[in-house]
Amino acid sequence: MRNTGVEPVTRYLIRISVDRYPGEPERSNAHYRQHPLTWNELALSATCRGEAMRWEAKHDRDAFKEVWLLFENGQGRFPLYPGESVWIEYAYLVGDEKWGRWFQRAVRLPTEHLEVQLVYPPCSTRSFGGRRRR
Repeated sequence: MRNTGVEPVTRYLIRISVDRYPGEPERSNAHYRQHPLTWNELALSATCRGEAMRWEAKHDRDAFKEVWLLFENGQGRFPLYPGESVWIEYAYLVGDEKWGRWFQRAVRLPTEHLEVQLVYPPCSTRSFGGRRRR
């Protein structure tokens, strides 16, 4: 992330969204009403410059969460000042019963480099684009 503005950046918005049954909104909505995505199961963590980042919920819905990653923790604040750039790393867990069979990442800011790593359990079977992976 690079701050090209004139004010320090103190937070960064992320969204975690799941859809167990893509293309079947009524079925997905019913599923998440019975089995909502929870903060505890997400185990969200984030770091910047080796520092743990606090986070603050913005929206908390059954099938999606919006979260402000804050450039601060219990030891202090570390805003991103104009002209500075940093890597932000964040991770969360979503179980197979809630994930669905797709992945999409929206990039809403000018971006030079984005790296996404997906880690699946070794015994999990996934199907993407007609091929099965184990």
